[in-house]
Amino acid sequence: MERRQKETLTGGKSEGAEEMEPGIFRRFLAFFSAALFLAGMFQAMPVHAAGTGRPTVQVCGDTVGIYMETDGVMVISTSQIPTSDGLYADPAANIIKAGDYICSVNGTVLTSKRQLTEMVDACGGEPLELLIRRDGQEIPVSVQPVLSSDGTYKIGVWVRDNIQGIGTLTYVGENGTFGALGHAISDVDTGEILNLKEGELYLTEILSVVKGQKGVPGELQGVIHYEQGNRLGSITANSGMGIHGTIDSVAIF
Repeated sequence: MERRQKETLTGGKSEGAEEMEPGIFRRFLAFFSAALFLAGMFQAMPVHAAGTGRPTVQVCGDTVGIYMETDGVMVISTSQIPTSDGLYADPAANIIKAGDYICSVNGTVLTSKRQLTEMVDACGGEPLELLIRRDGQEIPVSVQPVLSSDGTYKIGVWVRDNIQGIGTLTYVGENGTFGALGHAISDVDTGEILNLKEGELYLTEILSVVKGQKGVPGELQGVIHYEQGNRLGSITANSGMGIHGTIDSVAIF
């Protein structure tokens, strides 16, 4: 997975059309609660289900950095494009909509928004056959790219292929499995639960905490260090119950 070596998480709506890079953004305390991360080790309390034979989990509450890649390139919105002849075109209108995932172009599976941008620009103005996933169903569609005013071909979609943030590690099981957040990670623009391809947990450094007040959520500002030595584990599921995965053995307290 490609990512920046260090990501500062501060504010605002993500940028990004087809040019969008993994960006700087804010996670509110109402969305990601957090506690202090002490000395790079999880501060945990064991909880036993006495007499039931159920497994033991370590209750945590420490902050972790979260990096997730989407399964397909997620469409945030469609928009008009200024064309080379001075007009405006909206080639994806009524064909692609926010919340769709573009899975392939002309039969080639997409792995990133950069790949999508390159394939659209290389089309030479020929129609593109896209396979999109909408509400769990795969739908083939055809889109006619237009030559934009900057001399490149575009289809008029704003897209995202990853998300980063800071969250709370809820528990770690005896076998190294973990649960975090207690709720799904949803896209900030569409509100849709993100379809996960893969993800990772990292050490994070909290820079500041703004306490929430009535009617106003608090916020965290922090830095995720993406060096391999700071990797804590893998994310394998994103659901209404939170994110789940496995902690690396070297990271277990």
